[in-house]
Amino acid sequence: MSTMSFRLAAAFAAGLLLTAAASRAPHAQPSDDRSIDVANETITERIDQAFAAVRSGDLTPLSIFEDVGPAMIPAVIPYLRDDNEDVRRQAVTLLGLTASAEAAPHLASSLADQSDDIARRAATALYEMGADAVRDPSVGEALRASVLEGNDAGGAILLLGYVAGEDSVAALSTLREREAGQSTEVFHWSPVVPVPFAADVALTRLGDRPAKTRILATIRDGDFDALSFLLYALRDIEDRDVLRALADATLADERPAQGDVPSHADLGIRLADVAAAQFVKRFDLSIGVDSTADRPLTEAELGLVREALSARLAG
Repeated sequence: MSTMSFRLAAAFAAGLLLTAAASRAPHAQPSDDRSIDVANETITERIDQAFAAVRSGDLTPLSIFEDVGPAMIPAVIPYLRDDNEDVRRQAVTLLGLTASAEAAPHLASSLADQSDDIARRAATALYEMGADAVRDPSVGEALRASVLEGNDAGGAILLLGYVAGEDSVAALSTLREREAGQSTEVFHWSPVVPVPFAADVALTRLGDRPAKTRILATIRDGDFDALSFLLYALRDIEDRDVLRALADATLADERPAQGDVPSHADLGIRLADVAAAQFVKRFDLSIGVDSTADRPLTEAELGLVREALSARLAG
């Protein structure tokens, strides 16, 4: 597998799903009345007007809802069941932008959408919410069903690792066997890895020992894409043995980190620099080391990261 582009998780999270709309229509300038304090009936009216525009191919009116938040959830929900695929797609986009656990059960219903693209977008939006997304048991049930029915989106796979129980282990085990030879990603710009590897990350979170053994072996092998993916999914890893092995492997890795813009390569950023930034952020290490990975770190700075991380993961 060729080395895929890698971007820091902080950059991944910014402007997530609105990217899809931006590629199809220009952004409108925000209006003066986009406040979340407008009356609910006004929000509903504006949502209705925006989706009427979507039906005619105009996505511009959607841009005013980027910062409205959970207040728009009730008005958006009916559009998840619309006959128009573009309408359903943008409804998922808007619910994802709320970043609210209130939207999670409704996004979970879209995991069963007949459009594979919409199901994947719903999985991505849920993954962005992290553990909050699965507080409602119905979300875990929908994730398991979706994975068993063939949804191999990276977000769905990794998020299922937060849903404890043998049913989740069974669903992920079935997926890794059925999807051998297939690849997955969380976002279109994130590292691409085999589906069984992503499933093993989730299974390890659920305490599956064979999966953990496979993950550790892959780390020892030093596959660049796999190491990049694990750094990208660092928030999803709790096992200390895996974290220690990943730190040992990546914080000494001098290979160039593959960025999505030429300047990343020009800066001379290595996988070790990306790893340091990710570990500093993941464990909130207060050691005075820049966590933006926008320059190569000195060996002394990398040493500080290793020392602080070793202390954090001791025991």
